[in-house]
Parts: sequence; C-alpha cells; structure tokens
Amino acid sequence: IILLTDYADADRDALMTKIRADGHADLMLPRRILNVAQLPLLGTGKIDYPAVTDLARRHLTGTLL
Repeated sequence: IILLTDYADADRDALMTKIRADGHADLMLPRRILNVAQLPLLGTGKIDYPAVTDLARRHLTGTLL
C-alpha cells in the first residue's frame, strides 16, 4: 500500500500508532508515504485515480519532472 497525500506532516509512525489503537491489522499500514503538492483532481473536484496512479509510479521510478 502506498499513501499519496498532500498533507505535509504525514508520518508513518503516527499512522501506525493510530491503526493499532483502532484495532486494525498492520497490513493496513502503507509501506510508503508520498507527499505531493496537490492531488490530481477531475473537473468535478473528485480524485483522478488514473492520474494519481501515474504520479505514484513516476515518483517511485524517479521519473518525476
């Protein structure tokens, strides 16, 4: 699981604490947290999931411009 977020203070340790406190399995914890300036949105204001997937791939492969 990869978490793509525009929240600058996203912290994996804090997220792990919250997930465990809520009784969820560690499998729900993202392996990586990628911070971006802004999530890609459609004209309707909803998240553009294909663009998010592409952005994550480019970030992980180092081809981000």
